[in-house]
Amino acid sequence: MWGDVLGLALLASLNPMLLGLILIMLSRPRPVQNLLAFWVGALIVNVPLWLGSLAALHWIPSFESFAHDMATAHPSSGIRPLQLGTGVFCVVVVILIATRMLVLRWGRRPVPVGADGDTSTLLLESDPQATVEPSAGRFRSHHLVEKVRGLFGRAKVAWESGAVWVSLLFGLAYIAPPPLILLVHTMIVGSGASLGTQIVAVLAFVFVMLAVLEVALLSYAVSPTHTQAVLEPIHVWAQAHRMMILLVLFAAVGSWQVVAGAGLI
Repeated sequence: MWGDVLGLALLASLNPMLLGLILIMLSRPRPVQNLLAFWVGALIVNVPLWLGSLAALHWIPSFESFAHDMATAHPSSGIRPLQLGTGVFCVVVVILIATRMLVLRWGRRPVPVGADGDTSTLLLESDPQATVEPSAGRFRSHHLVEKVRGLFGRAKVAWESGAVWVSLLFGLAYIAPPPLILLVHTMIVGSGASLGTQIVAVLAFVFVMLAVLEVALLSYAVSPTHTQAVLEPIHVWAQAHRMMILLVLFAAVGSWQVVAGAGLI
């Protein structure tokens, strides 16, 4: 049991999504603190999730069939609901990121002004806020838009300033795929080991699953100068391409989950 569990955990640690998120953390100011916050967030959500699902398998007989139905293909359609839903969510995120990138690119393009078409005087595209004030009937919707815009503005400032709570949120959002959880628990429970041994095996899997993060943090603790020299080029490159990294990451994960969830493979 131990060999199978730890071997699967090592494979899970090379998850492209995790590697992509590590690159995103390295692209932010104060990369060490952000890596640590991401690791803490991942532990906060994954340790209770894995232990809770293990307890559910032992004490709630109906949970096993529910988890199996959500994670496996439907006999008639071949659709996996959980994977399909995850894939659709990732595709929506890709569309939002791509739209933002296009808006930013087109927003910086200068446009000519003047009736004679003279391009000697250039003006950037107008700010959406510079439009005509909304009528009284649209005041509430305009106020809501302003609140959402302000919220996104504060989130952008927090992201660019390297606020560690943003990385903590990323860590809280990094949850192991339910099919993987079900597979590992099936291996552990099916081994016939004692409950205490099963709990230790689950905790070992979670920590090994995050091994890439832990190796990076340990390297910083043991040899910060050498580690900084190795990771600095990665940090510079990731910072220059962070939006594209997010786009490719969600596109790859979303496409795979949609194809798998739809039963095409």
